Amino acid sequence: MTPWLLFSLALGAGEATLSLSLPEAIAIAQQGNLSVLAACDALSGAEFLEASARGAFLPQVTPRYSRNENETTMTLDVSQRLPWTGATLQVGASQFGRHGDAERLADASSLTLSVTQPLLRGAGPTAARFDLDNARRAREARQRSLVLTRQAVAVEVVGAYYAVVKQRLTEEVAQQSLRRSQELARASAARMEVGLASRLDVLRAELQAAQAESALVAAEAAQAAALERFRMALGLDPGAQVEPAATALPEATAPPAEPLAELLSIARERRLDLREARDAVRDAERSLRVARLDLLPQLDLTVRASRLGAGEGFEASFRHLDSRAEILLAASYPLQRRAAQASASLAGLGVDGAERAVLEAERRVEAEVRERVRALETLARNIELQRRSVDVAQQQQRLASLRYERGLASNFDVVEAEASLVAARTALVSLRSDHQVALVLLRRATGELDPGEAP
Repeated sequence: MTPWLLFSLALGAGEATLSLSLPEAIAIAQQGNLSVLAACDALSGAEFLEASARGAFLPQVTPRYSRNENETTMTLDVSQRLPWTGATLQVGASQFGRHGDAERLADASSLTLSVTQPLLRGAGPTAARFDLDNARRAREARQRSLVLTRQAVAVEVVGAYYAVVKQRLTEEVAQQSLRRSQELARASAARMEVGLASRLDVLRAELQAAQAESALVAAEAAQAAALERFRMALGLDPGAQVEPAATALPEATAPPAEPLAELLSIARERRLDLREARDAVRDAERSLRVARLDLLPQLDLTVRASRLGAGEGFEASFRHLDSRAEILLAASYPLQRRAAQASASLAGLGVDGAERAVLEAERRVEAEVRERVRALETLARNIELQRRSVDVAQQQQRLASLRYERGLASNFDVVEAEASLVAARTALVSLRSDHQVALVLLRRATGELDPGEAP
């Protein structure tokens, strides 16, 4: 049973809130995200057009029948285009009869077989299959676009998922800070009553508690906004009762295991946009070959064999058939060739442009991989530094609280230490969440991200 079906059943059963793991969230998004659905529709349209283009190489059968008071005509024409040479094979059969009021006057029958082969313009599989190859390439481009869209949606879901996790942890940090601030405010008020603290200490502690409560409200609002973005990434209504399951951020972080040179090699081989850019060069070269063929004269060779007969009745006309064989050579050459020459020139420019696009795409991919590797390395270093900062901030907060409890200092140091601890913990949560997203972004940059597999 798919996660999407599980989700539908849960909503139908009236379950209050459905908690999703990251793999389940990605699976639901791959089925319900609006961008994915639009890409699927575009692929279906390309498949229809390819089927239509392929139909040009299927036998075309055309029967005809007409009758009036003086004539009866029946014909059957069958034609077949050959994708290997560009030739056209035609077979035709007809019966024609004239008749008066009382009797049939005369009948005629014919059988014809002809093959027409272009010798210059339109000859060969490149020209014959040009429309079909273009349709096939359009379908392949849509398939790759669908995979790229699924990858982008997977990255979006991962980012939205960990954004919710980050806001949850940030809210926990704010709640812990609020509790400590409220305890400090109560302790400061009690110490003032016995003369161990000043009114300024009480006001300072109350201000910190108010600020901590405001931070908690902001964290709750940010979490609600992150939940809405998460649901929309799944293709659901922002108010749907769906949320990420309780998830702990991994403690261990490390830079990429593969060296940069290996990651760049993998990206050049597996990135779908690079493959599409390289195929676009071959498409442009094919268009150039066809455009150059169109500059040649039209020279067609036709070989035709036919049998004609006439007599009183169709049966008699078939018994007296005369055979005939013909070889025809037809040539034409338009004097106005500016349009064809312009098309060939544009096709040549198209090849140059496609080659430059490949070079640009390769450079862009390399820059993206380098950027993702640097981001991961920077995040790994910053996370380690921030862990140390959290340890220092915790020790500072404990020391400041101890000094205040023993009357060695005012609560000013406690307030400052609390603010530093909250900032350090919040920054560490953000860095660890960003690290999980950065891992997925690197896999996408190298082309290794499988949209149907959870990171």
